[in-house]
Amino acid sequence: FYANTGFYYLISNNENNYLTWSILTAFDSVELSGSHQNVLNNRLIEYYDLIVNSLPIHILDSRLFPSGIKFHHDKPYMQALIDNHEKPYIFHMCWTDNINDKIYYLNQSNMWYVRKDYNVHNRKSVRTELYNIISNHQHISNIC
Repeated sequence: FYANTGFYYLISNNENNYLTWSILTAFDSVELSGSHQNVLNNRLIEYYDLIVNSLPIHILDSRLFPSGIKFHHDKPYMQALIDNHEKPYIFHMCWTDNINDKIYYLNQSNMWYVRKDYNVHNRKSVRTELYNIISNHQHISNIC
């Protein structure tokens, strides 16, 4: 299987705490493999083998939680999305080279909801603003 580091949900328990810790502390593996994505996939395979009988793993429906692979390899789905026949909950634009392409493709797909005047290229500013929104118990839609 292929998981993406951009979006996943874990139930809080000892097994998942360990999985998260093992990914976050794998700096040497990230450096060696050149990708945090490879580390996540390797850890999930290892983890799955260790706990397969104690904790079920559910893969989200790719029509409701699509990613960049849908954008780049499933043109009928993308046309249905543009025509408003598909209504995903979230769209993670992985498999895309850079932030400019991600924004362009998400705009093209009618899946970009951030205000036009919002500077997404200033990453420190984005992190600070998101932190402030969450810390003040505000709704993230304030930037949309």
